[in-house]
Amino acid sequence: VYIPLPDAPAREQILCRQLEERGFQLECSVQRLAERTDGMSGRELERIAKILIETMISRANPDLADIAMKGRQAIASWQMNVLPISERDIENALELVRPETSPELIEKFRAWGQCG
Repeated sequence: VYIPLPDAPAREQILCRQLEERGFQLECSVQRLAERTDGMSGRELERIAKILIETMISRANPDLADIAMKGRQAIASWQMNVLPISERDIENALELVRPETSPELIEKFRAWGQCG
């Protein structure tokens, strides 16, 4: 059974669930990010969201490692900062995660699916 990669509305929904529904804000729209992820699978979109969140947390909390070194009690009383996910965060994530399915392979699967 051939299941195509998510189209733009499906990618937008996946990214919205991974980011906005979890309370994370983007400097750009989720729709714009979805447009830039053409050819990506749901798993790749999840990886992008994870990288975006981790990058933002690191940027917003540069002293996190130092606090962790002070012990469990220091971590328990510490307040995490959250910022909007920046365009630069998005650029970096898109450089790290590339579509793994080539257009040629998609066409091969599409043709195979039409034969049955």
